[in-house]
Amino acid sequence: MKKAVILFFLLIFGACGGGPTADQIAASRLRAFQESLRAKDGMRLMGILTESSRRFVPALLRKTPGALPPVLLSAKREDSRIEALVRDPNPGATVSEGIYILAKEDGEWRIDLVATGGANSREKALPGPSTRIVPARISRKRMEEARRLFEASYKRSSGSK
Repeated sequence: MKKAVILFFLLIFGACGGGPTADQIAASRLRAFQESLRAKDGMRLMGILTESSRRFVPALLRKTPGALPPVLLSAKREDSRIEALVRDPNPGATVSEGIYILAKEDGEWRIDLVATGGANSREKALPGPSTRIVPARISRKRMEEARRLFEASYKRSSGSK
């Protein structure tokens, strides 16, 4: 009986103390990201971004973030990845809604700008056929080879020698 009571309490308290939710993690990381951008704090940005995203820090520091921070709409966690759907409330925003990807790297949740770019890319159908033939210059030598091949195949198909 004593073991059953202990097991019961472990299960209840273990379920309650599961750590921060995906929404809390995403909100915290996005807030830190925005604060670092506003403060132009490159060193702090390096700690917020994944290793593959750190190469974009100089470009990020040259940009001015919008007056209003992005609004977290939802966050979904799958293992060591969080997809955070955000809305940009700034007037004239290039993209009004998008996804930020957070990845667990070295035990920390970090924003992955490379995966974020991939998650937000969309294919756009262009007018016209899916393949296009682009004429290229042909050298005089290749033109002469093509003419000889054509004449030879014409002679064979017509039966003339």
